[in-house]
Amino acid sequence: MAAAGPAAAQTAPPWAQGDAPPVQFTGRGKASIGRTRAVLTDDVAVRQGDLELLADGVVIWLAEVEGRRTARALYAEGLVQLSLGGGAFVGDRALVDIEAGRATLLDGRLVAAGGGAAGVDKPLHVTAARIEVRFHPERGEGGATRYVLDEAVATEASATTCEFGEPHYAFQAGRLRLVQGPEGRDLSVEDAALAVGGLPPVPLPGLGADVDLLRRFPRLRAGRSSKFGRFVRSRWELLDLRGLDLRGDADYLETRGTGYGLEPRWRGEAWGEPYHGRVESWWIKDRNPDRVEFEDRNRRRGRSRAWHRQELPGGWFLSGDFAQARDQGFLPEYFKDEVRTEKRLDTDVHLAGAWDNRALMGTALFRRQRWDDLTERIPRVRAAWVSEPVAEVPLAGRELQLSSDWSVEQLRRAFNKRNPTLPPDRREWRFDAVERAELPLGGRKLRVSPFLEGRFTAFQETERNDDSIERTALSTGVRADTRFWRVLGVRSGPFAFDSLRHLVSPSVGWTEVFREQVPSSILIPVDEVDTVSRLQVVEASLRNRLQARQGDAVREFLDWEVDVRHFPEPHRDQKGRAWSNLESDLRWWPLATVSGWSRAEFSTRRARFETAGVGGAMATGGLTLGLSNSYSEGAYSTTGASVQGALGTRWSAEATASYDFRDDEFRQQGVLLQRRFHRWFLHLEFGHDVGARTSEASFQLGLVDLLSERERSKLRIR
Repeated sequence: MAAAGPAAAQTAPPWAQGDAPPVQFTGRGKASIGRTRAVLTDDVAVRQGDLELLADGVVIWLAEVEGRRTARALYAEGLVQLSLGGGAFVGDRALVDIEAGRATLLDGRLVAAGGGAAGVDKPLHVTAARIEVRFHPERGEGGATRYVLDEAVATEASATTCEFGEPHYAFQAGRLRLVQGPEGRDLSVEDAALAVGGLPPVPLPGLGADVDLLRRFPRLRAGRSSKFGRFVRSRWELLDLRGLDLRGDADYLETRGTGYGLEPRWRGEAWGEPYHGRVESWWIKDRNPDRVEFEDRNRRRGRSRAWHRQELPGGWFLSGDFAQARDQGFLPEYFKDEVRTEKRLDTDVHLAGAWDNRALMGTALFRRQRWDDLTERIPRVRAAWVSEPVAEVPLAGRELQLSSDWSVEQLRRAFNKRNPTLPPDRREWRFDAVERAELPLGGRKLRVSPFLEGRFTAFQETERNDDSIERTALSTGVRADTRFWRVLGVRSGPFAFDSLRHLVSPSVGWTEVFREQVPSSILIPVDEVDTVSRLQVVEASLRNRLQARQGDAVREFLDWEVDVRHFPEPHRDQKGRAWSNLESDLRWWPLATVSGWSRAEFSTRRARFETAGVGGAMATGGLTLGLSNSYSEGAYSTTGASVQGALGTRWSAEATASYDFRDDEFRQQGVLLQRRFHRWFLHLEFGHDVGARTSEASFQLGLVDLLSERERSKLRIR
C-alpha cells in the first residue's frame, strides 16, 4: 500500500493551543500503529470531530497535543468515502491534509448538501477525474469541532441533481468550481455542455450561478384557445441574488401578438425590521383592433403593479401600492381571474402604528384610472383606542370600558372621466369621532354588556348644502350571551368517535339610535357613518357545535350558526319589514376524509329561500370527489362537480364541470392530466367556459422538484 506524506501546514489550526479533537480509528484487517503513523486495512473507519473517512486501506499521520492523539493527514485507497462540511465525497484514492485544510480525490464523486436560492434541499452530484477540496475547522456548540467546506474544484467533471445511476440530465465541464458561502453555494463552469436524455451534449458558454441551475429552465405552456388562437407562454428565472429575484415573461398569442413582462422581487431588513416587495408588469402590442377600444394608434396595452411592505421600529408599519392599466378593457381581457378577486387599481401609501390597545393610521390614495363612477376616502387619518378602563363602578364592582375612534378624511364622489355629460367630482372633508362606554357584567356563564355610544360628525359641505354641517348621533343598547354544554354518551363506529359534546352559544342584543338630526339622503354615501339614522333593532344568534372525542383527541364535528334581526318599528326600518332574512351557516366534518357545508338565507315574510348553497368533498380510494349546488332566486341555479385522483404511479387526472339549471346548459367544463417524470412534470389541460364563450387546450412542461412548494403552486400562470 503506497503512502504519501502530508503537505506543510500553511495556517495554524484552532487546536494549536491544546484543544485538538481526538482521532478514533478501527479496521478489520492488519494494523500497524506507532507514535507518528498508523496503517490499517479492511473496512477502515476514521473519525475526527465531524470528519469521517471509510476505505479499504488508510495511512494516518498522528500527532500528540497535550496527551491527545490527533490526525494530521490521511491517505486512503479503495472505495473511499469522505464526509466533511455537509458534503460527501466518494473516490478511488484520497489524500486529506487536515492541518492545511486540503483534500484531493481521484476518480471521485461529490454529493453536496442541499440549500441555495431555490429553497429546497436537493443534493448536487458531481463526478470527476480529480476533485480538489478546501476546508477549515470551526468550534461548534459544546466545544465540538466541525469542518466547513470552502470550495471544491473538479476536473473533467459532470454535475447533476438527478439521483439515477444514469442521470437524465447533467452539466459537463472541463473544470467545475463549487464555492460554499454563508448565503448558499455558487457554481462556475468552464468548457460547459448540457447533456439530456442521451442526446449529444449541447455546448454552453461559461456559466456562473447558484448550483440549482436547472431551476432556471423556463416554464413553458403551449396550446390553442378560441380567444387567442395558438399560444405559447413562458416564464424565465433571470436573476437570483441575495434579497433580489428577477423573473421574466415571454408570450406569443397568435391573434394578438407578442407579450412580455418583468417581475423583480426584493426582501431584506432595514433598521432591524423585515421588508419585502415586488413589481409585476406585462405589455403587448395588440394587433386585433376589433376586440377593444385602444387609447393610441400603436395599440400598446399592458399593466403595471408594485407594492412594498416595511415594518418599522416602534410598532410602525408602512405599505405602498401602485397600479396602472393602459386601458379599461385590458385586465378583463388578459387577466380575467385576477379581476374577479383583486381590488381596484389603487395607488396608495399607508402608515400605521399599533401599541397595546392603541392604533394610529394614515392613508393617502391617488386614483390614476377613473373608468367607473365611485365614492372613496382620500386621504384619511384615523386614531383608535380600544377597551380602555377608565373607572370602577361602585355598585357593579366592574370597570367601565371606554373606546374611541377618531378620523379625519376627505370624501370624493368621482365620475367616469370619459363621459363629458356627467357632473364634475365633488369633494368634502369629514371629521368623525365615536366614543363608546361599555360596562361588562355577569359571571362565567352569562355576560351582559350595556353600552352608550355618541358620534359627532362634521362635514365641510354636502351635495344640497354648501355650508358645513354638524351631525350628532346617540345610541344605546345591551348585548347578552351565554354558553352551556352537555356530554352525550353516544358512540359511533362508522364515524369513529367515542362520545359527543354539544355546545350551545345563544346571544341577543338590542340597539337604539335615539338621536340623529340630519337625514342621510343629503350626504355623500361612502360608508356606515353616512347611513346612521334613527333605529331600533334586536339581533339574535344561536350557535350549535358538536365536538367528537376520538381516544384522547377532540375534533370539531359540526358547527351551525343561525342569525336573525327584528325591527320593532317596521314602518321606519327595513322598508316595512319587521324581520330580516334568517341566515344559516352550517359546516360539518363527519370523517377525516369527508367535509360538508351549507349556507342559506330564508325569507320569513315570503316563507321561501332567497339564496342557498350546499356542498361537500370526500376522499376515498385515491380519489377526491366534490359536489356543490348554489341557488339564487331569479338569478341562477348551478350545480358543480369535481373529481381528481391518481392514474397509476405517474399519471393523475382532475375533471370539473358545472351546470346551470336556469339556462339549461353547462357553464364550465375542464379536464387536467398530469404526468410526473423523474424531475419533470407534464400538464395536459382542456377547458370550456360557456359564459365567456371561450375554450382552451394546452400543455405545460417544467421542472417541479427543484422548486419550492410556494413556487410550485404558481406554475399554472394566467
